[in-house]
Amino acid sequence: MSSAPRPGTTGAPATAETETRPGRVPRTRAGMAWVAAGTAAVIAIALIIFVAQNTRSTEVTFLWMSNRE
Repeated sequence: MSSAPRPGTTGAPATAETETRPGRVPRTRAGMAWVAAGTAAVIAIALIIFVAQNTRSTEVTFLWMSNRE
């Protein structure tokens, strides 16, 4: 066995930080922030559509509670 590194490697020991699967983009804080911002935007748009479609008043009664005064 030879101690020379294989072609295409740096010779550094493999760690969790240096190991990546081919074709896979590593996770970064900025990337996670973009995913969170996109998810929040989709939820906000869905909430706006829900509120816009439900503009009529309705009476709600649950057990002893009612929206009547």
